[in-house]
Amino acid sequence: MLRGMVLQNFVHFEKRFVFDFSKTKNGPNIFVGASSTGKTAVLELIRRCMDSRLNSSLTNRANSNERVYVFCEFYLDIDKYGPTVITGMIVDANTDNYSSTMQTDKEVKANPEVKSEDIEEKGRENKLDEMREQGDEQESQKKKMKKDNKPEEMSGEQGEEQGSQNKKDKEMDWDEEGTMFHKVIMYTLGGKIEFCSETYLERRDGKIVNLEKNVKLSQILGDLRSSGYIETNENHISKGITDLFNEDFVVKVLGEIEIKQRENKTYHVRQDLWRKIEEQFVGILPTRGLGTIQWTKSKLIESENKTKNYEGTCLHAEIITELLDSDIIEKKKEQEIFSFLTNPSKIVFRKEAPNANRINLIQVKNGMNEFPLLKTSVGIIEAKQFSLIMAHRTLKTICLEEPDRGMHPQMIERLKEVLHHESRHKTIIVVTHSPYLLDSMSLKNIFFFSRIYEVAFDVVNIYDKLESNKYLKIVKMEDLKAILFSSKVLFVEGSTDKIVLEAIFRHLIQRSSKTYEDILPILSHEICSMGGKELRENISEFCNKLNIKFCLVLDRDAVIETEESTKRIKKIQPGYSSYKRFEGGLVSDFLVDPNGFEALSTDLATKEKTFIWRDGDLEDFLLSSRENNSEILRIFKPDAKFTTAEDKEKYNRMKATIKKSLKNGCFRENLDALADIITHFPETERLCSFLKDI
Repeated sequence: MLRGMVLQNFVHFEKRFVFDFSKTKNGPNIFVGASSTGKTAVLELIRRCMDSRLNSSLTNRANSNERVYVFCEFYLDIDKYGPTVITGMIVDANTDNYSSTMQTDKEVKANPEVKSEDIEEKGRENKLDEMREQGDEQESQKKKMKKDNKPEEMSGEQGEEQGSQNKKDKEMDWDEEGTMFHKVIMYTLGGKIEFCSETYLERRDGKIVNLEKNVKLSQILGDLRSSGYIETNENHISKGITDLFNEDFVVKVLGEIEIKQRENKTYHVRQDLWRKIEEQFVGILPTRGLGTIQWTKSKLIESENKTKNYEGTCLHAEIITELLDSDIIEKKKEQEIFSFLTNPSKIVFRKEAPNANRINLIQVKNGMNEFPLLKTSVGIIEAKQFSLIMAHRTLKTICLEEPDRGMHPQMIERLKEVLHHESRHKTIIVVTHSPYLLDSMSLKNIFFFSRIYEVAFDVVNIYDKLESNKYLKIVKMEDLKAILFSSKVLFVEGSTDKIVLEAIFRHLIQRSSKTYEDILPILSHEICSMGGKELRENISEFCNKLNIKFCLVLDRDAVIETEESTKRIKKIQPGYSSYKRFEGGLVSDFLVDPNGFEALSTDLATKEKTFIWRDGDLEDFLLSSRENNSEILRIFKPDAKFTTAEDKEKYNRMKATIKKSLKNGCFRENLDALADIITHFPETERLCSFLKDI
């Protein structure tokens, strides 16, 4: 099963990233993040490292002029090989024209006199010079082999290496333009490390050609032996994949591949090992709609197309069609999983006997009712596919994209339990946009994907990155889910702040005349309570490390400390020394000075993505318009007898009334009425402007 992988420069992953999937007993590895942030791309790279068949295309590179690589490490519980096997793919930096990066046999023939007695080692370029130096000897050797009509003597296990005479059957055009890449595999056999590569060319027309220049590498194996890369414990990723398999290592590999290929020796890579790895892997894409009829205006909805539609659905449902009656499925286990997911329904899938004119149609029975697969809900179909895959006898690495698609939340909760249970013996990777699949048990295995900027991706393991962060330790799981599945997060100090801001935003979205463009900055923010202003730094660190866009809405005292009795500024937050001259002065003077509160607000928004209430805290904001105070109080306490506040005691009593009412909970209609009033306050407009500019 897959224990980990490392990649660099594929798709939009410019940096080197390491994925540790070895903590399988802690649950599935979950990929979360916004759309188009590389989650599916990582699954595709895993497939390309594991599938022994040729891919139809070469994965895109972030920087085409730089070398790229991906390596996957597996734990294989099979005889003869392993237990550690590493496969990968390398694309050299300068292979857009193959003939420009390596001297061809034709060039060697044309320039047999090119020699140099003292060639210094200066990277791969000098190794190429050294290979050119050997041109005469190689050409002579090749001619002798052709004359004798027998392969060159080669070393290797069990006669795996074969002579270059086998090239005679298929001449490759080594001058053809395209991108060269190498698939590599590393394993142990009889206690000895073996390292082999296969070389391919993606031509300009997109076709991939096997250059039949497979080689066996040995020069760099000394580094591997001393590194301790072999890890026999199936529950831990090896040190080699995390530390050794980097760009320096790749340069060495490429250098030796080129040298070995110039020796005109080929190595027959063990295809049985590739097949063993492939047999234990599967990637599952979400069901994209089984039927051809997806809307009521379909041209295929007429009755004469009925049979064709039913058959097409069954052909599309290949997982169910292939595995439903297969002996490779543990029938009892599959039925237990499917029944657990769909309880209390009693649902049975069966194949109809085929006749001369049609394929095996799949029928679904629910209680006394039976109907074709086309008429089955997507959630039930996904549940059946999931149970078949989980009960598969040979699969040890399973990649699932949105396995919960179309499922009821209760079914998703059960699916999550199955994932945790099955992860004890398998490596399971799940790409999801559903918060239901996240819980505290899987916290250590959550990988968060994001965009650093338009063309660069980032991914971090949340727990590994933020284990020491105080906020991660105390945040509620529901709040964490909201943060991870939001494009932007607005943090407020407490639950009452969240209640009021949600009411304001709801009013602005539903009842105002604003356009979609106007309300987007509001709608895109998920409001979360951070549990107190003392967590500001922890939250900022949390979001910055995960590349989550965020902002803070705080009470004024989070930045400006005042003397309650004198209404004077006692202290302004450190880091804003230009405002120290206001310390000791009246708060009222600071608020009206253009170089005071207004300037500080701009600095806070720019430097710390922070908004503070001008008048103090949330309740001060609600009471900032005196002519509306009585109306606002009647919303919270209809029998209130307060008049317009003229003294401190009355004002504090009004604040206490509002705070208590918000804390105890408010009816929706009361919050809507409150929002209708305060939406037009200057502070509300200032907040909306802040969110739009942030």
